Amino acid sequence: MRWMLLLVALLLALSLPCRVGAWNMEVIPSTEQGLEGTNATMPDPFEPVNRAFFGFNDRFYYWVLRPAAKGYSKVVPEAVRRSIDNFLYNLFTPVRMINDLLQLKLKKFVKEFARFLANTTVGVGGLFDPAAKWYHLPRQDEDMGQTFGVWGVGEVAYIDWPVLGPSCIRDSAGDVGDTFIDPLFYLLSGWYYFGIKAIQKFNSFSFNVDQYDEIKQESFDPYISIRNMYYQHRRHLIRE
Repeated sequence: MRWMLLLVALLLALSLPCRVGAWNMEVIPSTEQGLEGTNATMPDPFEPVNRAFFGFNDRFYYWVLRPAAKGYSKVVPEAVRRSIDNFLYNLFTPVRMINDLLQLKLKKFVKEFARFLANTTVGVGGLFDPAAKWYHLPRQDEDMGQTFGVWGVGEVAYIDWPVLGPSCIRDSAGDVGDTFIDPLFYLLSGWYYFGIKAIQKFNSFSFNVDQYDEIKQESFDPYISIRNMYYQHRRHLIRE
């Protein structure tokens, strides 16, 4: 029973970053500019299978994820959810710092370290984000998938994993790599570690529950839109 619960926590921890990441991002171009019309996309040799998984994930969103997030948002005040988001984002700072070093982005490394110091001390253990508000140090997104991309590794192929959602072979490998470079992974048992990651991603998702609906309403083919959004977003992060 314990291993089944661990597996569920692992799936949630891995799925929510993918699906939330695809629906909660700075898209270039935006959905208003017509994503179906752009030629920028990643290879999709598994499209028939991916579309089947996309249909499954669509039902998962409407039947499980969305109702749960809506209920959570009603029960937990936004200020509390924001503090949870700040605390857990701060907790996983080492992963971003390590990826900054691996990408030789020394300025980003210094800024990430300064954010961590400011938010851990002045921000009361990371519950608040004075680094962004007072010291003009906004959040930065770095992960192993981006590190691979910086060093020339291509996406290889788009994958819409069942439950896990939009990704690609490179970024899927990066997700695994991020786990193994995270000091928390070695300090906590698997149950606690993946449970914390699942809470972080679910809590973050609660701020943008309806974004997927908006994408579907504005898209002739939501599958293509989300695939292109994911591709362009990841390319944008790698270029930063």
